[in-house]
Amino acid sequence: MKRTILCAAALALAACSNADDTGAAGAAQHDANLQETLLPDYLERINSNDLDTVMAGFTDDVVFQAPHGPEVIGKSALRDWIGGYLAAFETQWVKTSQDLIVSGDYAIERYAYQSTDTAKADGAVHTDAGKGLIVYHKESDGVWRVARDAWSTDLPMPAAPDEEAKELAEAVYAAVAAGDMETFAGLMAADIVWNEAESNPYADKNPYIGPEAVMTGLFSRLGEEWDDFSATPQEYVVDGDRVVVFGRYKETYKATGVSLDIPFVHSWTVKDGKLIAFQQYTDTAALVAAMAE
Repeated sequence: MKRTILCAAALALAACSNADDTGAAGAAQHDANLQETLLPDYLERINSNDLDTVMAGFTDDVVFQAPHGPEVIGKSALRDWIGGYLAAFETQWVKTSQDLIVSGDYAIERYAYQSTDTAKADGAVHTDAGKGLIVYHKESDGVWRVARDAWSTDLPMPAAPDEEAKELAEAVYAAVAAGDMETFAGLMAADIVWNEAESNPYADKNPYIGPEAVMTGLFSRLGEEWDDFSATPQEYVVDGDRVVVFGRYKETYKATGVSLDIPFVHSWTVKDGKLIAFQQYTDTAALVAAMAE
């Protein structure tokens, strides 16, 4: 009798152990199945570029945390956000699952992404790459939907317009100081409009249009007629796409041997990473006198 009881207990323990093993294996398979289906389904919706198709994959209390902007809370607000996005771009995303953790009716997935957005207005292509976290919720109808999506780009923060404009102006003076006129010319837009100060003898060809006119019509003459030319910036004042630079010219007029050390103010206008306009202000009376002696 005692032996029978012991055998029965052993069989019961073995059965429980097998049940635990089976349960663990089943849970692991369930999680693996979710990892194979949740992200691909979400990705297919995004890449449809159809607003209704995309929105069907979100919970009502969905939250988006996209780079460089405030979070978007709720399905109504997200519909407006995604609607504006799809109106401006044709988008294609690649999202690769890194891991998935499932707990009851919630799942958290870590992913890496690459995206390509093509602007509908002009065809410009914008690419990005980064990483993110998605929280899925299995709702009462048995469907898993996205409740949270938060991602961050791996690309460096874009320069603010003020910073970009200042950096371009700084590159001008660095190139001129180094005698690198090829780089200097390369900073100009093809249709740059360049004006020397009124009463400056070199204002005779105002406005100089385009890099070739600036380099051959102005700087070639400066090189032929002046020695030891320098333009040293001392202060930058930036307002959006406009950079105003305060500094000093030092130079010697070859024909008279007269040297100058006079202030200047330069106004640069920047667009799309190029110089599109220049206006000079300086002591033109001193300049004329040096050339006339």
